[in-house]
Amino acid sequence: MARLISAVPAGSYVTISHAASDISPVEMAEMIRRMNEHLAEGNHVGRPREVVARFFGGLELLPPGVVKVTGWRPASQAEANEPTSLWAASGERPESSRPGSVLTQSAGDRYRRPGRAERVHRAMLARIGPASTGRA
Repeated sequence: MARLISAVPAGSYVTISHAASDISPVEMAEMIRRMNEHLAEGNHVGRPREVVARFFGGLELLPPGVVKVTGWRPASQAEANEPTSLWAASGERPESSRPGSVLTQSAGDRYRRPGRAERVHRAMLARIGPASTGRA
């Protein structure tokens, strides 16, 4: 990921969804085992949330951060509660990349240093309006 992030220009966004090893771990382990039986390379790996979060090192992580894919800006609470086996997040490469720029959740799901990425995202949503936002 570090090589990918270093190759994209400042202001670019990186969005990832990744199989989770810590959401329904027994079921996920079985699903991954079965997938690997059918994949040519057979090396699919699920990862816990903390590991997926580290993929965003050097990026300004957009709220809500690394969450279940159904919880990343859901259209409704019902959608957010749908079962999933994936983590998802999106982050922006800042104008001047600096180590440790990933946002982290603190008590009450509030984020430190909202940063430019969230301001840009809010401005984009304001311009296009809620009916056109779609899913990320």
